Amino acid sequence: MSIFPLIKNFQATTYTKAFILNAIVGAIICALAIELRLTLENNKTSYYGFWSNIYNEKKLSELHKFVTTLIATFIVSVGVYYLMYFLFLYGGGQLSNNKLKSAKVSNLFK
Repeated sequence: MSIFPLIKNFQATTYTKAFILNAIVGAIICALAIELRLTLENNKTSYYGFWSNIYNEKKLSELHKFVTTLIATFIVSVGVYYLMYFLFLYGGGQLSNNKLKSAKVSNLFK
């Protein structure tokens, strides 16, 4: 017996459930992207310091902040999609011909 997905009764088996799950994903990614960008506006945070060391600049330009937010949001997005896969077996949804009953790491790389 597999422990994944953790929430077995809420999978994207109908349009409504699929839309709700997609809205959850979008909201999490958007909120984290906004928070990361706002953190870059304060040059006293360790996050700002980390990226200023990466770019070897004392003051980050708008381009640096944009690229940083793009990279961080991409990483957050991949993490959120993996989390949703293990929580809800999210991904593929109604487009998938293979109706999985449990989540396995090997299924991610098929």
